[in-house]
Amino acid sequence: MYDSSKDNLIPITEIADNLGLVFRKHDFSEEDYIPITMIAIKKLFSDREYQRLLNEAMIKKAGRFSGNLCRPLAVFERPDGKFAVSDGQHTSTIGYLYTNQSGDLCVPCQVIVHPIDRTLEECVACEAKYFEDLNKNRTNVGAVETLRSGIAYGNKESLETEQKLISMGVHIENIGDPYGYEVAGLTRILEAYNVGDDLKYVKKSIDVYSKLIEESNTPNWAEVPMLGSLIAGIARVWCLRDSLGKGDKGYVVEKYLTERLYKTSPKSLTEGTSGNSQSHLIAVRIITKINTLIEEDVLTKKDGTSLKHQISEGEIKDSGIIDPTKIK
Repeated sequence: MYDSSKDNLIPITEIADNLGLVFRKHDFSEEDYIPITMIAIKKLFSDREYQRLLNEAMIKKAGRFSGNLCRPLAVFERPDGKFAVSDGQHTSTIGYLYTNQSGDLCVPCQVIVHPIDRTLEECVACEAKYFEDLNKNRTNVGAVETLRSGIAYGNKESLETEQKLISMGVHIENIGDPYGYEVAGLTRILEAYNVGDDLKYVKKSIDVYSKLIEESNTPNWAEVPMLGSLIAGIARVWCLRDSLGKGDKGYVVEKYLTERLYKTSPKSLTEGTSGNSQSHLIAVRIITKINTLIEEDVLTKKDGTSLKHQISEGEIKDSGIIDPTKIK
């Protein structure tokens, strides 16, 4: 028999009250809920303008479609009668792929009807904003998905970010330059964008990285997409090269980046790095390798003679390579 005296249930109202938060309240009617309608999957559409790319790993992991786990999809009915899924494309895809009903499977949908006089662009913007509002507090929705929806509804910051990606000649999940290099790590590639006063260093970094990927004798670098963290780290070292000037130290830094970087695997540069210090740590690791080769007389002056001094902590700091987590 169920013993209620031993449960750990706490009233939601009590939990909320214990937060000690006070907000301006407003009236709410149950009529404001969006009614649930059953719609066949074959009648549902996904707009690539703002929708995230399908996560194949998650779809494979599902194993089957469960009605108990199926929550109502957020759907918009457009003026032409098509149903655009704003939230729930993974659920509907799983239902389609795993059930015998396939496209005839009906799933619960909360349908918002666009006004008949709304344009296509207005529909997309409205749906994208709804997608962002619905998902902004979910932990499984990342920066790229938020960026995609922001671009679709014309968010100024999102459009500026898109232009930054285009100016660097890269794209992240098809956002940015469609003909550019594919990159992973939105935060770090935007960090690379800000290295130096112009795009010189990030473009030099991407150029070196791309050549390492394309050359057959550098298998360690063959994996794509490019890592934003590595691009940012290498860009910082290029900045150091210019900070050192046209002397021998600047010469050996450039020689390492263009002729010897391939001997180091991306994993050895990125392993154990994360967070706001990641590109800084990668840059420091590269500089440490350069200093080791200077000490071993592998990297020498232009005339082939030994360098008496390695790159100093002061020179590194002067170039702007400073751990951002330690800046007060």
